[in-house]
Amino acid sequence: MLAEQKPRSPGHRRLSGIGLGILVFIAAALLVAPMLAYPFGRDQGTFACGADVLRRGGVLYRDFWDLKPPGIYYLYLWSFAAFGHSMLAPRLLDLLFSLATAAGLVLMGSRLASLGAGIAAGILFLCRYALGFGYWAGAQADAFASLPLTAAGLTMLAAEHRRSWPLAALCGVLIGLAIVIKFTLGIFFLLPMIALAVSRDERVTDRGRGPLPTFSGAWASWPSPSSPSGEATP
Repeated sequence: MLAEQKPRSPGHRRLSGIGLGILVFIAAALLVAPMLAYPFGRDQGTFACGADVLRRGGVLYRDFWDLKPPGIYYLYLWSFAAFGHSMLAPRLLDLLFSLATAAGLVLMGSRLASLGAGIAAGILFLCRYALGFGYWAGAQADAFASLPLTAAGLTMLAAEHRRSWPLAALCGVLIGLAIVIKFTLGIFFLLPMIALAVSRDERVTDRGRGPLPTFSGAWASWPSPSSPSGEATP
């Protein structure tokens, strides 16, 4: 008669999940690694030229002109300083940013659903980035900006959970970093607004509870224009 197997403890299951996640993550990193051999396209060449102007002491938008915000040129400059002046340097920085973004997606998925969902999100992100685009789309402003945006999402979740103004402000700062890399990402400023709005019910029913007021709560408590006493008129 077969002996009954004891159910695994939650800690053991968690360690097994983490180990599996690490193995899958390494496999995904190997999948993304061929991107390091990609050449520059026109955009990457433009960013490299801007970084070279900065390296020689020039000033952006005076000695070099392009429509992009300054963040992408400084990222290229820092990649050249860290990894050498070659086409490999921005690609390597892009790879590191992509892996960090995937790790952030794993954390976000774990908090919103489960560890398995987080691992799936991170792997899908890396596979889509590696297989869905060519050399032109790599080391672009959008790719680098995905890391601060993912960090902003994690910070938004923490701000909602802890009802913390500083974390909501940090979420805005991280989105600001993304905007410094690409202007059109300003749409993501909705994230800290969401982080504030999630606590509207508690704020309206009990203003003294919790450190994080919200715009909706402030609107609910604002005096009506037609009633100086603050009471809503029918």
